[in-house]
Amino acid sequence: MSYHEKLQKHFHDYEREHGSKPTQLTDVAHWIIAKGLWDMPRSDIVQRCAEELADALREEYRTDPKGRRYRANHAVREKTGTLWADLDTAPHKHMEVAFSQRRRLI
Repeated sequence: MSYHEKLQKHFHDYEREHGSKPTQLTDVAHWIIAKGLWDMPRSDIVQRCAEELADALREEYRTDPKGRRYRANHAVREKTGTLWADLDTAPHKHMEVAFSQRRRLI
C-alpha cells in the first residue's frame, strides 16, 4: 500500500467512526495523530524547522545609530546547502559572496 493509499484509508476510517459528512482535514489530522497512525519523519521535521528558521532570519532587521534599517542576516548559497550568518559578526568573505549573490538576483 502506498503512502497516499494509507492516508486515504485513514480518512475513510475517520469517516466511518465520525459519520460521512464534509470534514475539516485538520480534524482528521488530529484524529490520525492521536491514534498514532501517522508521524512525520524526523528528516521532514528538521527540514521544516530549517525552512521556518530561514523565513524568520530573512525578516530580522536592525537600525544603525544613524537611524538606517538594515537586514541583520544574510545567506550564501553553496552546492552543499545555504550558509547563514549575522551581518554584524560574519566573516568579510561571507558577506562579499552574500551581497554578490543578492545583486545577481536583482
